[in-house]
Amino acid sequence: MKVLVLGAGGFIGRHVCARLLEDGHAVVGCVRRVEPFRRMFPRAETEAVRLDHADGADAWRARLAGCDAVVNAAGVIGGGAVRAVHVEAVRELLEACAGAGVRRFVQISAISAKPEAGTDYAASKAEGDALVRASALEWIVLRPSLVYAESSYGGTSVLRALAACPAFTPLPGRGDQAFSPIHVEDLAEAVSRCLDGRIAPRQTLEPCGPRTMTLAEIVCAWRRWLGLPPARPLHVPMPLIRAIGAVADMLGGGPMGRNAIRQIEVGNAGDGTAFAQAAGFAPAAMETWLQRRPAHAPERWHARLMAVRPLLRGALAIGAIGTAAVLAMRAAGASIAGAWILVALAPALLLLIAIWRLIEDER
Repeated sequence: MKVLVLGAGGFIGRHVCARLLEDGHAVVGCVRRVEPFRRMFPRAETEAVRLDHADGADAWRARLAGCDAVVNAAGVIGGGAVRAVHVEAVRELLEACAGAGVRRFVQISAISAKPEAGTDYAASKAEGDALVRASALEWIVLRPSLVYAESSYGGTSVLRALAACPAFTPLPGRGDQAFSPIHVEDLAEAVSRCLDGRIAPRQTLEPCGPRTMTLAEIVCAWRRWLGLPPARPLHVPMPLIRAIGAVADMLGGGPMGRNAIRQIEVGNAGDGTAFAQAAGFAPAAMETWLQRRPAHAPERWHARLMAVRPLLRGALAIGAIGTAAVLAMRAAGASIAGAWILVALAPALLLLIAIWRLIEDER
């Protein structure tokens, strides 16, 4: 089977492509950056696509030449491209599928794409799902809960950074937000079964793990996996978390933006038993997956560096400002420039201490 995969360069898309190639399918990856994808998947075909720019159904028909199925793993959590990616691209693609011989369409959405979320992400995802369900194709809509892997990406990186914080573990609010996490390889298994007919078409499923966990439990599981000692929780009030999200939006959004925070609040739990019955297999629990794939030094390094990244950025900014101030004061002949040298060098010293501690911990 020849399968066109949207969002093939993303976290879920890469794992789906790997599984489809392993199953013997031909893959056409639609990506923004072609060369990295080609290096990762030399056996796959590659199409350069900007989903935030409408190409029209004719462009999609050309990309669909010879394809039997489509997997849409594309998504953006916020920004001006949300509707273009989640709705307009899907509409054009479905129109093209109707005349291109494509039979099956697997839409990967999100369990938190609910009206009560009140975000453009949730509304556009739900609208795109409705377009798929209204089509005449053999469609399946998958709305997974939290998708994780040993590799880190997006929201998973944030959770691992929380887990890796020294001395305490920051948690949004009470940390009681509910998830039913599913490993990305189990999600890829579900996609594989959708394509080969083991999962019946024209239904909406919620891929979930067998256990519903709170955010606090998930962060603690990551901390144990990283081999770090227990730490006290630090409950950060949600108004402050939302304020951080507003600042993150001004800096580019991403997994710390207001949309991401709201989607966490609205609920991400599902019925893992119902999914297992419908899909014909039982996804493994998060603890089981993490035990199968023990963490090593690179995972600990990445989690710790993610945890201190905001501080490192602040240190660099303060150091740059302090250096500029020192130079300006020297040029003006000020006698207190020596004190400002300490201001400029202190962040660099703290940075060196942090790196030294990371190195010492891994010896």
